[in-house]
Amino acid sequence: MKEFAKPMSAFAQNTFMFIFSVGVLAAVVVYYGYIAIDRLGLETESRTAIVLDKQHAIAREAPYVNIVAGRPWVQSQETPEMFYLTLKSDNSDLCAAVTRPIFEAVKPGDTVHIFVQRRRLSGTMQVADVVQE
Repeated sequence: MKEFAKPMSAFAQNTFMFIFSVGVLAAVVVYYGYIAIDRLGLETESRTAIVLDKQHAIAREAPYVNIVAGRPWVQSQETPEMFYLTLKSDNSDLCAAVTRPIFEAVKPGDTVHIFVQRRRLSGTMQVADVVQE
């Protein structure tokens, strides 16, 4: 009688790909775990801040070229209009994206009410909301 070869496991067939796949999966789990621990469920603190500067990024559409099957394919990428405030609160400079009405209502030197969150692991401050006083 003829003996058949035993089926090989995924690890035995290609050891490198198995170890590489496990490494990539572990990296993804560690990255999203870090994000979850650092950012989810943070307490929001209320503070006052002084507006240092205002910046307006206009909406635009920029073309870029992809080479597909050896031929150029022109695509466009849209960037939305954004309004930013540079703020000073407790000797730290913060940047906050705001709505158009708040952007138009405040000027440099004005005092605004902000809600901030301090990240657990990185310790950085993020502005959650800006309210005009």
